[in-house]
Amino acid sequence: MKAWLIIFALCLPAAAQNSLNEASSVSPTNDTSVNTANETRSVVIVSRSPGVDCTGTRDSSAALNRLFDARLGGNINGKHVIIPSLCQLRADHQVIVFGQSNFVMDGEGRPGGSIFGCNGSVGALLSIRRSGHAEIKSLEVYPKGVHCSSSFTQSVLVSNARPGGVTATDLKFVNMDIHPSSGGVAIPNYIGIEFGINGEQNAEDMRISDSSITCSNSKNSYGVDIEGENSDDDEVYHNLITDCFQNVRVFAGGARIVNNKFGGGGNFAQFGAGGSTIWVRGCAPPLVIFGNEAAEGSGQFINSNNDRGGSGCQMLVLGNQWTLAGGGSIDPNVYPVNLNSGGADNQVVIGNSFNAAGATSKPIIGSDRRKPTGPLGSLVEFGNEVSHDTGGVLNTYTPPFAQGTLSFSKSVEGTTSFQTLLSLQTPSSSSASCTAGQIWADASFVYVCTKSNTIKRVALSSF
Repeated sequence: MKAWLIIFALCLPAAAQNSLNEASSVSPTNDTSVNTANETRSVVIVSRSPGVDCTGTRDSSAALNRLFDARLGGNINGKHVIIPSLCQLRADHQVIVFGQSNFVMDGEGRPGGSIFGCNGSVGALLSIRRSGHAEIKSLEVYPKGVHCSSSFTQSVLVSNARPGGVTATDLKFVNMDIHPSSGGVAIPNYIGIEFGINGEQNAEDMRISDSSITCSNSKNSYGVDIEGENSDDDEVYHNLITDCFQNVRVFAGGARIVNNKFGGGGNFAQFGAGGSTIWVRGCAPPLVIFGNEAAEGSGQFINSNNDRGGSGCQMLVLGNQWTLAGGGSIDPNVYPVNLNSGGADNQVVIGNSFNAAGATSKPIIGSDRRKPTGPLGSLVEFGNEVSHDTGGVLNTYTPPFAQGTLSFSKSVEGTTSFQTLLSLQTPSSSSASCTAGQIWADASFVYVCTKSNTIKRVALSSF
């Protein structure tokens, strides 16, 4: 920058200086090119588009929709869309990305550029519909700005609703900042980011990583909501997710929930019954819950509630840390890890650390109800550590898993137990269909399938 320009800049207000710096750092046209990962993309600088106001004073939603919605002539296919880091975009109406693919939407850092709601109606502020194979990064998205009367209830929605466009699949959200409002105001029924709408198909391969999501203790709120019927291969990785009624909600589809830090999820004192760090209705198995930490005011860790209309889920729960120390709160009548699998689904719970902080005497792992239309599957529990809970991992509790339970646990205090638990049931006859090696038991006999469709039994007696 020339000397006279530097002197002139020093006399300007901060906002004007920012605009001057931005103008001196980019080319004078809105459509330039940039090399990213050895590929050249055409660049769209949002702040230079007609009708866009980066000060947040005027509504920019109409201008943004002209850029992003293919039905209005918008075209960001294959482009690098830059929302400058100091750009604050006010949206009085929903911002819609429709019919776009292979684009990058970049807020340039964290804190990056922001989109905030003002005077909007119920629903998502940023709706990405029928668009896919793209990356959205370093954006701050919140439904209610300062001094705004916005009624938006959601930050981001990804949906396959409506015809046209492309299939909403393979979308990656990175380094996002998602929250209800700039002033920490709670919004009832708030959703941070939602993948798919209930019953929707093919909203799959969605990923959110390295992001910050909070619900600010909003009533009945969800941090990450996985809704699509076959939303398989979704990923929630290395995020900070806090203060939601349900920090991660898996309504349908499959996911890997890995290496996240959770706080305040489902805190019973804050939200009442029904909340949890991870809530599961049904999934496309397996659902992997690995290496997460739930602390700082957390509530119930996992609540699999298929008895409320879900289809169950096969879950692998591995290497997680859950503690109620530091302000955590749980309903004393629920299991910290409540498993309600469906049919033959297996539950594997291995190598986790559970600290109930004396808040409950219930066993850590349990099942509050059977699925009305069929039996629960099986449970393998191994190498879990429990502290400050007299109920232990299972203790004398026998969970109602029809195909049996294998348990080998060690508490922090040093008590070790090994048990194989068989749910009591009686084969229909000695020639009932079976596979060699299967074992059953009831109150009077132990039954063994010695060869295909051949069952023998031995009587039980007191000792």
